[in-house]
Amino acid sequence: VNQILAQKCKVILTTVPPCNEECLFKRHKKEKFGDVLPNDRIKIFNRILAETAKEKKIPLADFYSVAAKYGTSGKNSLLRIPANNGGDDGIHLTAAGYEMLAQCIASTIRQVGYTPRKVLCLGDSLTYGIGVKSTGQTYPAQLKKFLESSKK
Repeated sequence: VNQILAQKCKVILTTVPPCNEECLFKRHKKEKFGDVLPNDRIKIFNRILAETAKEKKIPLADFYSVAAKYGTSGKNSLLRIPANNGGDDGIHLTAAGYEMLAQCIASTIRQVGYTPRKVLCLGDSLTYGIGVKSTGQTYPAQLKKFLESSKK
């Protein structure tokens, strides 16, 4: 964050969504997580993100709350799980999840009054769009669409 701010760029942090631990533990051994389960780790990390945003006076897009409304199980979950034909993933988002993430970030951009010419999405597999069928379904592609439509 400090390096980005030093370049006179604007920053928005985004909270991490909850995961479906049952699916996650089908792919990764529970023991690898020690005494702190994945969703507890996510809450700790999100708390650090919130503290950093407050300390640095930068916006925080609360995607955790958005995703939590849809739950980590059931066909409406934004996570790739068996109930929505997403397999035993439990971490990565569905196409609808990536769209909701983009909406959350676009809403935060509008709320704080940013008018970006360019947006750099830094992240990991959620930024890359694991599980979607086309690059147009990733959250960076969806975000671009939302930001371009708000200019019109």
